[in-house]
Amino acid sequence: MENDALFRGYSGKHEAQISKRNNPDLEPIITFLSKVSVPGPAVPIRKSFPLTNLLPNDIKHYYRYVGSLTTPPCTEGAVWTVLAKPVRIGQHQLKAFRKLRASSGSKHFLSDNFRPPQELHQRIVLESIINKRRRVSDKQRSTVHSDI
Repeated sequence: MENDALFRGYSGKHEAQISKRNNPDLEPIITFLSKVSVPGPAVPIRKSFPLTNLLPNDIKHYYRYVGSLTTPPCTEGAVWTVLAKPVRIGQHQLKAFRKLRASSGSKHFLSDNFRPPQELHQRIVLESIINKRRRVSDKQRSTVHSDI
C-alpha cells in the first residue's frame, strides 16, 4: 500500500499553507528527518504524540474521489481524501522534508516529485456534508410540527 502526503491539493484553493512560523505539531517528526534521509533505517521517535495533532481541527469537511497514484506507474483506483482545511507547515520544515532522498545512493531529492494535476475526465468528486444542527426551543418545535 502506498501513502502519499501531499503539500498541494488539486486546486489552488486547497493548497497547504506554507508559513514563516513552524508548525509545532510537526516538530517530533522534523527532529528525526536527518536520521532517515534515505529509505531503510528506522528511527524511533522517543516523544510520543497523538497523530491527530497532524490533522486540522475540522476533519468532517473533505472531498473524496477515485483517481490514480501520483508516482509511476500511476495506477488507477486510488481513493483520495482531501481535507478542506489545509495544515500549516513552516518553510524550514518543508525544506527538511525536501532533503529526503528517493532511494539509497540516489542523487534525487523528494522535492517536486508530484505530477501536475490531471484533468477531471469522468471522475466524480464527492464533498462531505456538514449537518449543522440548531438548538430549537420546545415552543419553536411545536410550531414547526403544527405547520407540517
